[in-house]
Amino acid sequence: MNKFIRVMLITFVTCLAVGGGLLIAGIALGGTWNDATVEIGDDQYDMRNLFDHGFLKFGGNTHDADDSDMSETVLTNNELTVAADEIRDLDMTLRSCELQVSPSEDDQIRLEIEDGQEKHFSVRQKGGALSINDSRKNKNHLKAIRVNLQIPEDYVFQSVSMTLGAGNVRLERLAANEIDIEGGAGKIEAETLIAKDELNAEIGAGDFYIKSASLGETDIECGVGKFEIGSCELNGDADISGGVGDVNIGI
Repeated sequence: MNKFIRVMLITFVTCLAVGGGLLIAGIALGGTWNDATVEIGDDQYDMRNLFDHGFLKFGGNTHDADDSDMSETVLTNNELTVAADEIRDLDMTLRSCELQVSPSEDDQIRLEIEDGQEKHFSVRQKGGALSINDSRKNKNHLKAIRVNLQIPEDYVFQSVSMTLGAGNVRLERLAANEIDIEGGAGKIEAETLIAKDELNAEIGAGDFYIKSASLGETDIECGVGKFEIGSCELNGDADISGGVGDVNIGI
C-alpha cells in the first residue's frame, strides 16, 4: 500500500476513535443534542439549528441551507408581532432567562426581548410553528435575559414545547392541546395551565408550581426539584414519578 495512503488511513481511524470517545464521554456527563455547538471566535455554530431547522446560525447572522418552507421572522429592534391565527405550535428553548407570559389585549402574539440581547436569539417561523431559541452556548453564569411573551387570553395552541435552563418563568395563562415542559434549575410558576390532551413535564433541580390546571393524559418526572399543582382537573390517566423531589397534586 502506498505510504501516503497508509498514513492518511491511520490518521482517519485515529480521529474517528478520538471523536467517538469524546462523544461517549459527553453523553456520560449529561450532554444532550441541544448543547451541541461549535464556537469560532465570538460566533457559535448551533448544531440543533442545522439539523432540526435546516439552517446554520453564526452569532447574530443566519445562513440558510434550505429556505423552501422556512422563513426568518425578523425582529423589529427587539420586538415581534404576529397574528395569533398564523401560529399553531410554539417551541421555546431558553438557556437563562426571566420569562413572563401574559395575555395580550388583542388577537396578536407579541414577543419582546431585553434591549440589546436580541442578538442571542433565533426567532423563526415555519408554517404555523413559531420557534424562539436562545442560541448562547450552555455555559455557567449566563446573563438572565428578560423575555416577555403576550398571547391572546383565550388562545389555545396545538402544541407547546418549552426547554428551560436556569432563571425564572412566570405564566399567567398557557393553553394547548399538548404541552411538553423540560425544566432545569430555575423556578416556574403558572396561574393557569391547560393541556387538553396531554402534558409531559420533566423537572430537574428546579421548582414548578401551578395554581390551577386542567389536564388530559399526564406524565410527570421530577428529579430533585418540586412539582406542585394547587387545584387540578384531571381528564386522563396520570403517570407520576419522583426522584428525591416532591410531587403534590390537589385534585
